[in-house]
Amino acid sequence: MRTGLVALAFLAFSTIAVADISNPEVLERKPVPYPAEAKRLAHEGEVELRVWVNADGTAGEVVLLRSSGDEHLDRAAAAGVKDWKYKPSRRDSGEAIGNTILVQVQFQLTDQDMQSAPPQAQLMRYATIWADFTIYQFQNEAIYEQCEAAGISSDSARAGVARHDAGLDQKIAALVARMKRLYGPAGTNVDPDRHMDQFRTEQRARAKQIFEKKFDGWSAAERVNRCRETLHNMELGLGSYRDRPEYEILMNL
Repeated sequence: MRTGLVALAFLAFSTIAVADISNPEVLERKPVPYPAEAKRLAHEGEVELRVWVNADGTAGEVVLLRSSGDEHLDRAAAAGVKDWKYKPSRRDSGEAIGNTILVQVQFQLTDQDMQSAPPQAQLMRYATIWADFTIYQFQNEAIYEQCEAAGISSDSARAGVARHDAGLDQKIAALVARMKRLYGPAGTNVDPDRHMDQFRTEQRARAKQIFEKKFDGWSAAERVNRCRETLHNMELGLGSYRDRPEYEILMNL
């Protein structure tokens, strides 16, 4: 089990793309402190920022491009990247100049952190992961059904997805067990099984409706071609649950 807080930062790209000007780079990513209030509420998310890198490698103006959904995380990310060290852009002549760079700061709580969060926050976080996986499964099933109706076997795709998602069923079962234990302490006065069954029923119908509408807009030939391509990608593991940000969280529960 991991301990402590996690704040990951990723370099994206410079917003100036000129042949004779190099892109700025991040030389040192200092840890971005996790805000206490966001931790208490078990809030997580990714913040995308545009940073002006001065010619001396210091950070200038920081602009929020995409919010995490929590103002505490957004402010912490903006303040944190100000302390990073940067390599400025340079012309071919070697002259350093100011330029902008896009960066992302990811705030993610560990499982140990979550154990000390309020029951409501824990349930919300676990329910979000469970719901995401449930929707993923039903969307896959809807694709299989539509492709089979078009005369294309989904056997290889099903086997590929099962192979790439091996072990997730056990993790989801453990997650559901946690959720059920939290319904009472979180003050949720509903039956967990009934609540989750209702969500599954709604999402299964929604996924079916979405893909029925999508397939109805294609000719018979286009359905076949798209099915073959999609099922082949699924067989290879492209777009599998392992590619989702929730996967790492689930695997560390």
